[in-house]
Order: sequence, then C-alpha cells, then structure tokens
Amino acid sequence: ELVGKAVAVLGRDPGDDIEWALRHHRVRVKDSTDRAGRLLEALENAGMVLGNETVPPGLLVEMAKIWLDELAETGARRAALEAELQQTEARLARASDEVRLQADNPSLEEAEEAAKARAARRQAQFDEARSAVQAAEQRVERQNQIEADVAARRLELEEATRAEENVAAALADAEVEATAAADAEHAAAGERARLDAELAAVIAAEEQANDVLTHFSERMALPSTEADSAALEQAVADAEAEWAKANAAVDAARAELERIEHELSSSDGDASDSATIGLAGIDEIEWYLLSRVAAQRSVSYAGSVPLLVDQALDEIHGDDLTHLLSRLERMSAAVQVIVVSASPEVAGWADSVGSERATTLVPVRA
Repeated sequence: ELVGKAVAVLGRDPGDDIEWALRHHRVRVKDSTDRAGRLLEALENAGMVLGNETVPPGLLVEMAKIWLDELAETGARRAALEAELQQTEARLARASDEVRLQADNPSLEEAEEAAKARAARRQAQFDEARSAVQAAEQRVERQNQIEADVAARRLELEEATRAEENVAAALADAEVEATAAADAEHAAAGERARLDAELAAVIAAEEQANDVLTHFSERMALPSTEADSAALEQAVADAEAEWAKANAAVDAARAELERIEHELSSSDGDASDSATIGLAGIDEIEWYLLSRVAAQRSVSYAGSVPLLVDQALDEIHGDDLTHLLSRLERMSAAVQVIVVSASPEVAGWADSVGSERATTLVPVRA
C-alpha cells in the first residue's frame, strides 16, 4: 500500500530505494499565507493610497520596488540634509559668539541707544507708579465719601427709628382712643334705640291726645245737656291728663336728647367751632333731625307745624342721603316734612318711594 502511494506521488516506480526518491522529490508549494495582502497593507501603511481597487500581485511587487528605490534616495537626501544642518549650526554658533563679543564691547552709538532704552523703561515705570498713586488717592477719596454717606444714612436711620417709635406710640394711643370711641358708640347706639322707643311712645300719646281734643272739639260744637256737660268735663279732664302726660314725656325726651347732644359735643371738643351739620357724622345729623321733629310736635296745641329742611341735605349723597330721607319719611306721619333741595338724588328718592309716601313739586317758570 505504501509503495502504491509513493508511485502515485513520484509519478514513477523508483525501484527499491523509495525513501531516497521521496526525500529528493520537489513539488511547488501553494501560497496559502496571503503574501499579496500583507504587501498591500504594508504599502498603505507607508502612505500609498490604493483605495478599494484590486491590484495584481505582480503590480504590487513593482510598486513595492519603486517605493524601496525612492526610500533609498530619501535616505541619501536625508544624510545630505543632516550634513548641511550641522554646517549651519556651526556657522550659527560662530555668529552667536561674535554677537556676544559685540555685546560685551558695545560701540558708542549702541551704548547711547541702550541708555535711552533704560531711561524710557524708567520713565514708563515712573509713569506707572504715578498712575498707581493717583488711583490709590481716588480710592481713598471714594472710601471717605462712602464713609460719609454711611454716617449720613446711619443718622437718617436713627431719625427714622425714632419717628417709627413715635408713630408706634401715637398708634397705640389712637387704638386706645378708638376702643374708647367704639365703646361710646356702642353705648350711644343702645341709647338711641331706647330713645326711638320713647319717641314712638310720645308720638302715640300725642296722637291719642290730639284725637281726644278733636273729639272734645266736636262735642263742644253740638248742643249739650247736663249729662253731656258732665261727660264733657270728664273728657276734658282726661284729655288734660293725657296732654300733661304727653308733655312730660316730651320734656323728658327733649332733656335726654339735649344730654346726648351735650355728650356728643364734648366728645368732639377738639373739632373746630365753625363745623356745620353737613360735616358731622350721619348719626349726629339723624339725631338732630329727629329732635327737631319732636320739638315741632309741641309748638302748637292744635297740632304740629311742618318741619322745613331748606337745602340742608344738598351735601349728602348716596346711601347716607337715602337713610336720612327714609327716617324723615317714617316720622312724617306725625309731623309733615318739607325738603327744599336742588339735588336730583332727593327728587329721585321721592319718585322711587311713590306718591303715597312722598310727592315731588317742581317750580314752573313763567
């Protein structure tokens, strides 16, 4: 079996010396190491740009030979350049020595130029120092100004602190006064409610007395008998008693109103004596009008006379005016109230409440 395989390899029968024939047999070895690829990679690394082109191995070999030849020439050129560089460095060293010798032994012109340069440098340094001194002086001046401003601001702050303390003290006093005023207002409100009730009772008593007097007047107009005379005398006595009671109630209400007015005027003692009703509070105006209504009831024994308010409400507007007119309208059942005013708000209020409660009269120009 081995002899048959050897004959196949050799292509002939070597006879008895098969080992010798096999050892001296030569065959072409296949290139399985991709030497062309390695050569292409080496050329690209050396700087030769081939791209993605497919280059035959023979051409690669030729290109490699050309590159090697150029490399050899480059080496020779480099050696020449190195020699020239050495010569240039030697000449430069000699020139440096000459320059150093000249610097050690300068000429007159060079010495003057050097002195001028040194003087210019000193002048520049002096100017720089002077500028620095001026800048320092300016900083010191600004610092002094800042310190003066700080001192002034500190004084202003102290004054503001004192003013704030004074305001706080005044505010505390004002709060105390406001508390006292609120208490007084609360007490006055209670007193006002009580006086409203008393005033209503007085008005009712006066109406009753007026009814009795009216009835008495009607009875006096009729023919009378002794029995009627006795009844009339009793009616007169009763009417006089009712009238005295009503007068006493009116006098008590008037005294109470005067007391309240006196308290209100004393609580507003700091106000100017020239203050008018239009500048007072709405509550004070209301009480004043109600007291005038009560006073109008006792002017005549035959009945009350109208209360005339002549342009006294022209400076009052809005809800305050509506409130005062409503209070006067409520009291107009006992005392007729006539308001003379050019204010459209008064006329508008009268129109809004209806003709049963108020009537508007407008003068007609001739």
